[in-house]
Amino acid sequence: MFPKETWSNNCQTLSGGERMRLYLCCLMISNHVPDMFIFDEPTNTLDLSSLSILTNTIKSYQGTILVISHDKHFITEIGITKNIELKISSKSTL
Repeated sequence: MFPKETWSNNCQTLSGGERMRLYLCCLMISNHVPDMFIFDEPTNTLDLSSLSILTNTIKSYQGTILVISHDKHFITEIGITKNIELKISSKSTL
């Protein structure tokens, strides 16, 4: 998904979706794939192509995934099996 003419570009110039793709690609092709990924609102900065890549990558991942997201379609699509929903009461004080 990165054309050859972009290979010499600095990573600082990449969009959020491009960075996500690059990070996942580097992790998945290395011998250091983590046992767990933690994603905090991973779909917020992604275009449709990047969202598809992330979804397919997560679906094929064999480890543990912790996802914090409001995107219910994404959660369903990646096959999350356990859900913890936090609700803040208007009566609670912090």
